[in-house]
This record gives sequence, structure tokens and C-alpha cells, in this order.
Amino acid sequence: MVKEKDDSSTEKKFLSQFMFPVLLALLVGGSAPWWVSLLSAGESPKDASEELVPGGAVNQINNGDGFNISASGDVNVNALAESTSTPTFEGEIGHYEMSQPFTDFVFENQGKVVLVDVYYNPVTPDELVIANNSFGVDYIHLWHECFEPLSLNENPSVFKCTGTGFSLDRSETPQDADFTLIRGTFRAQGYFAIRGCDGPHQGSMGCTLRPLNPEDI
Repeated sequence: MVKEKDDSSTEKKFLSQFMFPVLLALLVGGSAPWWVSLLSAGESPKDASEELVPGGAVNQINNGDGFNISASGDVNVNALAESTSTPTFEGEIGHYEMSQPFTDFVFENQGKVVLVDVYYNPVTPDELVIANNSFGVDYIHLWHECFEPLSLNENPSVFKCTGTGFSLDRSETPQDADFTLIRGTFRAQGYFAIRGCDGPHQGSMGCTLRPLNPEDI
């Protein structure tokens, strides 16, 4: 009867002969044998588009097209900051052509927190359509266009024009953000939560904004 060769014993002997020169070279500070370089030549180096983050997770470096999440759930911090940046609108607003950019901004950011710094400096007091109280302005209406010609000195109205009204929800305690009217100039400044828009009602849409404090963002 022929005894089968013990393959496991041969494999262990081979591995011990294989690893001994490598360990010896590393311990004495020398270089590994020439065949070690050949064996490692097939390994693909860490891709230049990857970075090692604390904890051993590998993240793809953000190239500006969006943020990435590694397999362990780590988020690219720079990309996350970009993705969570607050929508901002600033500048002058008014009726007709000057009403559309701000109106579009509010419609596009319904349900979000926004940062607003706008002003409206009317030519005449009658031009400004607002509702105010002792605490400030509660409502402003911006006209977009008129589907019928206005008579001389006639102000826009729901009978001839379409527009959007912006209401301020003051149901909570006073906040830093506000609608104000100072020396004839309307201003909306600060962080607002856009609760939503609906309509049209009598040809106009309506949007509600809730003022916030910066520390609440």
C-alpha cells in the first residue's frame, strides 16, 4: 500500500522557507529579496482619487461634483458643507420685472430655510402694497404683470393684474429675521423658513414665511 504524501506538511515547510528571508531582512533593516518585489508588482497602488480617513475608512475625494459617503458611513466634510449651504437671495425687489427673481426663489425653496436680504424703495408711497402693525410689516404684495392696461395713475389690482403676496408668520416669539418699513423703504432681512405657497386666489399666489434666529439654524 502506497502512503499518500502529506501536502499540508509540505505547504508549511514551503511557507516557512518563503517567509524567513523576508522577516530577517525587515528585522536587520535590509531590503527584502528580489523576488518579493516581483510578487508585490501585481498589487494595484492606492488610487490617487482616494484618501484614508480616521478609523481606516477610505473615502473618494470630492471633485466638486457632489459629496461622497464611504462604506463605513463617513461623509466628506467639505462636500457636506456645500450640500447644506443655505439658499440666499439679496438685492432690490419691486413690481413687474423686479418681482420675478425673488418670487421664483421663494417658490423653488418651499419647505427650506433661506437667508434673505432684500429691499424695496418705492417711487411713491401708493406703489407699496403692505399690511403692517406696531411690530412691523406682516404682508407685502408684488405684482408680476397686468392682463389689462391700467388707466393713468391707476394702481395695479386683482381686477387687472396677477402677483404674489408674502405673509410673515408671527405666531411665535419675536425673532431676529423680520419684515420692516423704515422711512418708506421695505426690508426683509434674516433667516426665514418658507412654509409654502398656494393659489392662485383672485389671480394671485400666496406664500408664508416664518422668521428665525441665526442660532436656530
